[in-house]
Parts: sequence; structure tokens; C-alpha cells
Amino acid sequence: MKFLTPAIALVTIVTGCASSYTGKYKAMADMGVAKVSMGSLDLRGDKTFSLEVAMVSMEGTWSASGDTLTLTPNSSGSVKAKPFELHAKDGGKALTAPDQFKGAKFVKE
Repeated sequence: MKFLTPAIALVTIVTGCASSYTGKYKAMADMGVAKVSMGSLDLRGDKTFSLEVAMVSMEGTWSASGDTLTLTPNSSGSVKAKPFELHAKDGGKALTAPDQFKGAKFVKE
């Protein structure tokens, strides 16, 4: 029983952190004079996601480790999608995107 309590606490902490990221986010881009909505990201509790940014639409799975989320798109046919990372800010209220999204920021709705 002494070993079970720390294990339960660890599982609670890990799943609690990941669940704080679930929800819908708006993809925002800074266009100099204004911020423009470019699409959406839905992080579901079952660890799947859907992403629509500009003319790109994808689905897949996600995982969290600390403030880093890794999104792994589903591959389709000959197209092999690579995983990419988002970095959480303000306890998951905002996610910053990597360079391939040109500095887009996802803001929780």
C-alpha cells in the first residue's frame, strides 16, 4: 500500500496536466496591424485532435509532457505526416506554434 499511493498521485498529476490542455483553440496570426483568426485546433480528452489552419486540415493524436504538446497527424496513403510540437503558455490558455506555422498562436476559446 505504501507504493500504491505515490503511483496514484503521479498518475493523477500527469493526467491532470494533460486534461488542462483539452478544448478548442482559435489559430491567431499577427499581421502587423491586426491579429487575424486563421482556423482552429480541437484537443479532445481521448488524445485525438483536429486542426484546420488556412487551407490545411488534419487529424491525429496528441500527447503532453510538461508544457510541450506533441501532435502526430494521421498519415494518409503516400503522404507521411511528421509530428510537431506546440508550447503551452499561461497554463494552457495559449499554445505557440513552430516555425512552419509562421508564428501562429492558438488561443483557448
